[in-house]
Amino acid sequence: MYHCAQNGDRQHAPSKIGGENVKNHDKEHMDTFECSGWVHITLSDLSDIAFIKLDHHEDHVPYWPIDIPADVEKYVRDNTKMTPTQVSLFSHSVCCK
Repeated sequence: MYHCAQNGDRQHAPSKIGGENVKNHDKEHMDTFECSGWVHITLSDLSDIAFIKLDHHEDHVPYWPIDIPADVEKYVRDNTKMTPTQVSLFSHSVCCK
């Protein structure tokens, strides 16, 4: 399950950490919306079909560029036979070394 980065229902109030030698960095406020934006993806090693449910009730400006990087698109196209478990194990071994 993933929520829209600008879903106002999912935003947390900014907090400062107190203490000696602690630097708090202010960041620019992100616009939020009552979009109720969620995507639910259900995968199974037993099927080559993904069940995807998308809810997004209000259009708004995108937070980040929404293009898929070329290397990610190539990876997906080159590995269509991998099961969700294989993808998970592979991505964990790449990102967490």
